[in-house]
Amino acid sequence: SIKMVEEYAANVTKMKDETGVEPAPVFVIVGRTNTGKSTMINHLLNVKKLVQASRKPGKTTKVDLFDVNGRFTLADTPGYSV
Repeated sequence: SIKMVEEYAANVTKMKDETGVEPAPVFVIVGRTNTGKSTMINHLLNVKKLVQASRKPGKTTKVDLFDVNGRFTLADTPGYSV
């Protein structure tokens, strides 16, 4: 659930970037083509159609970033095949 992700993000070791700002963690969702990566993001954020999902492979064609209340970022990626 989103609460579990937020708790994990809060406990990630804090690192400061070159400006002295603590960057928010980025969670990258990676997996094979058509395995439900986009659907999982919709489910985690409890929003039905934030991320376009389809039964047809190849709907996600680029990395999409979603800022979650400034606390962390979720990255949806295109699927890969072996």
